[in-house]
Amino acid sequence: LGGLRAAYAQAAFQAEIRRLADAAAGNELNYLSALGPVAGRVQAPIFERFGLPAGQRGVLVMKMAIKAIAASRPKVMELAGDLRVM
Repeated sequence: LGGLRAAYAQAAFQAEIRRLADAAAGNELNYLSALGPVAGRVQAPIFERFGLPAGQRGVLVMKMAIKAIAASRPKVMELAGDLRVM
């Protein structure tokens, strides 16, 4: 989660998602559709480092792992929640 946090916090990524939000003009479906490939490029090296598959499959595996781990470590869920608001 720390690697994703660092990647998502990079100025270039933040600027790109702001551009996507502006282009979507409040249409959340359009924004999320455009965000997937952009986030995937940032996630790919981190997923690869931890042996996760690329793309949406990797996201699903990561979410399942977070849910399983967070059951005994609430801080993990807190960190995962922080990523969603970045």
